[in-house]
Amino acid sequence: RYNNIDHPGRVMVGQRLRIPDNFATQATQTEQAELQSDMLPALETRTSVGLAPAQQDREFDPQEQADQIKSLIAAQQWNTALAKIARIQEEHGSEHDALLRPLKAQAKAQLWQHRGQVLLEQGQTANAIDAFATALNYQPDLEPAASTYQTLVTEKVTALHEQAIVLFRNQQLQRAITLWDEALELDPNFHPAMGYKSHAQELQRRLERLENTSSP
Repeated sequence: RYNNIDHPGRVMVGQRLRIPDNFATQATQTEQAELQSDMLPALETRTSVGLAPAQQDREFDPQEQADQIKSLIAAQQWNTALAKIARIQEEHGSEHDALLRPLKAQAKAQLWQHRGQVLLEQGQTANAIDAFATALNYQPDLEPAASTYQTLVTEKVTALHEQAIVLFRNQQLQRAITLWDEALELDPNFHPAMGYKSHAQELQRRLERLENTSSP
């Protein structure tokens, strides 16, 4: 009223207002309340318009999240993908597990495959075999993990078998049996190791009987 403004809610930013020195004493409580009431809608509108883009909470879209995770996996950012999956599961429980479970397995499989390749380059064959085996537990048909694992296992089993034969011929039966056990743990269907191990165990039993017979 002092500034001849009929609608205080239309006050523009930067507009100068004249306020009398004795405004607090001149204006009644009713007038002050009316002034605040008139200006509040304009202030709320400007505030909400300014904050809406930053604070608006988008509706959760599981398919969009899944596509983002797929992009992370394709970019070989497996740990980031797994962290995103864990965050979604923490916030939404098991609601989206049907969508997330295969992506989680895929990310873990590729992560362990990569670890296996690094270990193999470092000459840590045994650890590389374990890493590839872990990768295949998550994704049995993953390549090159599947073919590399099979090649490494075949080479390792063959080497163990050959070492065991040398020990067997030198009558170090228990050490030979231990190596055949290692070979069969890697490949339970490796028949040469199965046959030689059985023969070595039979020789052990015969030797034990002879020792018992010759004992006083």
